[in-house]
Amino acid sequence: MINTFSAFFMRRRNWTIPYVLFLAIFVVIPLLLIVYYAFTNDEGMFTFANFRKFMIHPEAINTFVYSVGIALITTILCLLLGYPAAWILSQARFNTSRTMVVLFILPMWVNILIRTLATVALFDFLNFPLGEGALIFGMVYNFLPFMIYPIYNTLQKMDHSLIEAAQDLGANPSQVFIKAVFPLSMPGVMSGIMMVFMPTISTFAIAELLTMNNIKLFGTTIQENINNGMWNYGAALSLIMLLLIGITGLFSNESSDSAYLMVKYLAKGYLWALLLLLYSPILIIMIFSFTEAKVLGNWTGFSTKLYSSLFAGNVQHSLVSALWNTFAIAMIAATVSTLLGSVAAIGIFNLKARARNAVSFVNNIPMLNPDIITGISLFLLFVSLGISQGLTTVVLAHITFCTPYVVLSVMPRLKQMNQNIYEAALDLGATPFQALRKVIFPEIRPGMISGFILAFTLSIDDFAVTIFTIGNEGLETLSTFIYADARKGGLTPELRPLSTIIFVTVLVLLIVINKRAEKAKRA
Repeated sequence: MINTFSAFFMRRRNWTIPYVLFLAIFVVIPLLLIVYYAFTNDEGMFTFANFRKFMIHPEAINTFVYSVGIALITTILCLLLGYPAAWILSQARFNTSRTMVVLFILPMWVNILIRTLATVALFDFLNFPLGEGALIFGMVYNFLPFMIYPIYNTLQKMDHSLIEAAQDLGANPSQVFIKAVFPLSMPGVMSGIMMVFMPTISTFAIAELLTMNNIKLFGTTIQENINNGMWNYGAALSLIMLLLIGITGLFSNESSDSAYLMVKYLAKGYLWALLLLLYSPILIIMIFSFTEAKVLGNWTGFSTKLYSSLFAGNVQHSLVSALWNTFAIAMIAATVSTLLGSVAAIGIFNLKARARNAVSFVNNIPMLNPDIITGISLFLLFVSLGISQGLTTVVLAHITFCTPYVVLSVMPRLKQMNQNIYEAALDLGATPFQALRKVIFPEIRPGMISGFILAFTLSIDDFAVTIFTIGNEGLETLSTFIYADARKGGLTPELRPLSTIIFVTVLVLLIVINKRAEKAKRA
């Protein structure tokens, strides 16, 4: 039996099987359940009534159209702001370090709801009204890094010899950009558009907080129907959103020295202006962590009482519990996702082209799906299987949407690896497990570490998937605690010093790591 098992896993393509089964259970079946509920009534009978209900209700259609409009405006603004930033970051002549790139991603380590509430405080401080303008600003603020990073990656890996060839043929800078740079960067642009458009059209918490619940988006409509037990109609609305995302996905795929210095300083100034945009709400959190005021934005004098209260343990038990739950779930989900995704990536890499494309397509679904669709589909799966929701379902849900990112992080390392060393290890008497642990894992370790960090970050920041899979047994994460706190009209003051400590700690660690990496690269 052991020999048979060992012989089966001698072939690396078979390592994909556990992950394929995982995808089938937690990705494919939940999506099929959305389709099933969308085309049935409460008695399980086939019907188009759910879609008919959507079509005859002007309010639902208007909300859908309005949400698409907000998503398009947000996506366009993110592209207009993000593309120049990505281009500047990718140009060696502007001397932008890897630390600068990290600074654009770092705000993601502060919980999205805390960032949004800080945006509310910023608008109050500036005496700007909350509403549609605040909503668009909040959307751009929260999702701008998702536009910058994929474009930056594409521009950085671009074949610059093609650009030099265009310049040698007499093209001016505008022609080089329009006919060479922009077309070559389109994969990153389309990835950025999808990564911004999808969460924007499906969000509900951001709209609720930034408009004082006065503006309803399509994601809010779906959430309300699911929460009110109207699962069939909610599934139909989810399917409509899913179809929109699917349709959108079809479309994805010489100066003087003084002038040069001016462009260089303007470019760096633009980056710092964007960083100011990204960090201004976080600065609000940090500043008001040094005052006793219970309301964020109300300054009552300098004080470190909130920090003393935090370290003395004089905080709500539910907040401490939510914090520990958040980190425990993130650690478990990131660890399992890293192991599962790394082994799966090895198997996928060794599949034949047709099978590899099929598995890769299913692997991409959790990344392309809006979080609300992933949350609802898994909610329907757990309900259909009679699984009570709680810690286990949240961890499974987080593993589901984290693992695909690990697969994508590991895959480039596999392409760079010498493919013969695994067979050499087996020829020298190593078992498949020994070859995996002592040969392959050391080769792909950088990709595994990147995947783990990304999975951990995504898990900590998640709200939409968690809210649908957490159940009503009293379990809370930081996101659900903040959401419930905000809906009651306030925010636990100790969250401000807690967020500040987490942010500063991560900032220092990432700067040290990147400085060391740059020093090692120069050496």
